[in-house]
Amino acid sequence: MNEERMAILNMLSEGKISVSDAEKLLAALEAGATAESAGTAWDPVTSSGGDWEDEDRLEPDAAGVTRIPQPPRPPRPPRLAGHLQAPRPPRPPRPARPHQHIHGHREDPDRVRYHPSHFHRFSPEEVLEMAEAFGMDVEEHDLMDLSMHGVTMEYIRSMHTAGMADLNSDDLSQLRMHGIRPEFVLALREASLVDFDVDGVVQMGIHGITPDYIRRLQEAGFEEMAVDDLVHLGIHGVSPEYIQEIQALGFEDIGLDEIAQLSIHGIQPAFVQRMKAEGFAEIDFDSLVRLGVHDVKPEFVRTFKELGFEDLDLEGLIQLSIHGIRPEYVEELRELGLEGLSVDDLVQLGIHGIRAGYIRELRELGIEKIDVDGIVQLGIHNVRVSLVKDLHEMGLVDFTIDDLVQFGIHNVSARFVKDMIELELEPLTPDDIVQLRIHGVSRRFIQNLWEQGVETRDPAEIVQYRKRGLYRLA
Repeated sequence: MNEERMAILNMLSEGKISVSDAEKLLAALEAGATAESAGTAWDPVTSSGGDWEDEDRLEPDAAGVTRIPQPPRPPRPPRLAGHLQAPRPPRPPRPARPHQHIHGHREDPDRVRYHPSHFHRFSPEEVLEMAEAFGMDVEEHDLMDLSMHGVTMEYIRSMHTAGMADLNSDDLSQLRMHGIRPEFVLALREASLVDFDVDGVVQMGIHGITPDYIRRLQEAGFEEMAVDDLVHLGIHGVSPEYIQEIQALGFEDIGLDEIAQLSIHGIQPAFVQRMKAEGFAEIDFDSLVRLGVHDVKPEFVRTFKELGFEDLDLEGLIQLSIHGIRPEYVEELRELGLEGLSVDDLVQLGIHGIRAGYIRELRELGIEKIDVDGIVQLGIHNVRVSLVKDLHEMGLVDFTIDDLVQFGIHNVSARFVKDMIELELEPLTPDDIVQLRIHGVSRRFIQNLWEQGVETRDPAEIVQYRKRGLYRLA
């Protein structure tokens, strides 16, 4: 029976039957269920009360059972040749049912239609009060927005009493959405913070700036505070306890913005105490910030002191950290025989990316007498270990660090040196090779020179011919 009941209700919701027809069908269905449970035959005509609109259509069949006659089935259209079905004609549009509401409810003359004002909580009197008492020009969507965010008329009055005048609907929605209560605004004013707007109050509420927080800052000596400074402190998690501990370390005259900078760069009171214990008792604010920016830790200072750098200053420590000089690097350099290195030497090596492995490979190639300045010059001019290896393989071993530096400056490659050797130029010194490279003398130029009948293998003479411009590359 539940299926039949649902079928009747679906027909009613789809508008296929009227409410009175549905009531009769449901009553008949209930009567049939009652009769079935009692074991008696059920007559739909007598059970329905005899008030069906089409009772004359109900006739008993041959078995004596009264049935509702069904309309005749329309004739099936004939099939076309090839068993193809003829296309069905388009279904005509359903005619609009009279007295049907847009939401599916039958229209009642006494029923009030839905109106946008039914979706907000404000009465006409309250809307009038908004306009006259508080100067608010609100429309229906503003009222709906206020209601959606839980803004009541009492909230508006209380905010006005707390001193938040000239608020519009967007301001009120923002305040209420972020949990700003009138008591919070009053407490801010009692804490002598009067110069703030809606955005400032919202930001303070978001970042946990409470009236108690403001009072504790005032006790720490900060009488005049801007809302932006307070919000900045809240964003970076600066607590009153942090401020008091920093002040106790000798920074009594530090400002709120400077305190925020210390917190941003991870400068904790314990860090300041440990740096003082390492010998930097007169450390100032700017130095603390730079130490934090470049990640100079007290452990870093202690390790370099253990390596013998007793006279380290803060600037030297910062430079070492900037250029990636670690204690392990210093130990590797000392194993390679570079003793007595100063902080400036280490910084120069770090600036030009000189690895300990680079120095070790040069030593293995026989370049023993080399100091920090020479190593730095090789690094500056990009003299690679592969160039030195290739020169050794070609039999060129009598060259100095300055020769290698000149090779690097003038981009003398191993291929160029090989070409000059294969042409059997004599004498061929490192300086001759550099002069040939400077003046653009190539293998092809020398061969053209010889083809013109100039029989010389002296590098200096070849350079002179090149300067005159008598022979050019083909």
